[in-house]
Amino acid sequence: MLAAQSISYLFRSNEPNWSDAAQAVDAKYPVFEDSLTSNTIDMIRATFPGVEDELLAAHIDTIISLYQAVKKYDLLVTLKDYVKPNNLGKVADYIDYPGGLNSQEFWLLFWHASMIAGTVDGTNTAIDQTADEYPGENGWLTPADAFRHTAWNSLIAKKTGSHHTTVSAANAWAKSFTDAHENGDPEPENELDNPMDFHNNHEGRDYFTEVGYRQRVKWYWFFGWHYKYVVKGPSDSNMQSAVASKVDDGTIFTSIDDLDDLDGTLVWIVAF
Repeated sequence: MLAAQSISYLFRSNEPNWSDAAQAVDAKYPVFEDSLTSNTIDMIRATFPGVEDELLAAHIDTIISLYQAVKKYDLLVTLKDYVKPNNLGKVADYIDYPGGLNSQEFWLLFWHASMIAGTVDGTNTAIDQTADEYPGENGWLTPADAFRHTAWNSLIAKKTGSHHTTVSAANAWAKSFTDAHENGDPEPENELDNPMDFHNNHEGRDYFTEVGYRQRVKWYWFFGWHYKYVVKGPSDSNMQSAVASKVDDGTIFTSIDDLDDLDGTLVWIVAF
């Protein structure tokens, strides 16, 4: 859902008019998070005057979808007003993501704005953990590269877990985003680069399948406190140690055909 903090994150920019425009759009709509605030409930009631709370609660998924569609349209109008079409590819100006975003990543996050904060957090944490495990080492095609991609996928699944009810759904989002990264970037010089990344991304999600879990949490809805499921995982430090251990058991590969026999093993192309 296009939540308040996600929208402000989405449109972070050096241009003040971008921030102002995003906040103006954001203020017109309810915020849907783990719990409904009294302000959100009041806004829903104002949109559907005379409709009883029981009926609103029964159809809340449809109501949320309606707000989502209208808000997306509003945001697209904002994009049209502030950005020339031939500049939409400069997506690094719109989302504060480390290293910038390719166009596939940008539009995926645009349409799934509630995932922005967790996806960025997971990415930053993976980068920090890689620097911690392999200080001063080249992070391209090496064991450090394998570590980063494996940690990246598992951490994205964990950090966006509050928006998912199952581990498989959290992994599906991590796959969607990291696939967009691999498919949307320019073709790498080394033909084994992308296969390596896809393989290690998959290993990261497989790892989170093993350690991620559902947890029932308490949240506030129309008629008081209720329960729902979210996805959790081990601590960041425990996940870092586990992925580092997987690197210890990893190996160099020299052809795409090698990957068929390396399921469950992290791979890289160049040793340190």
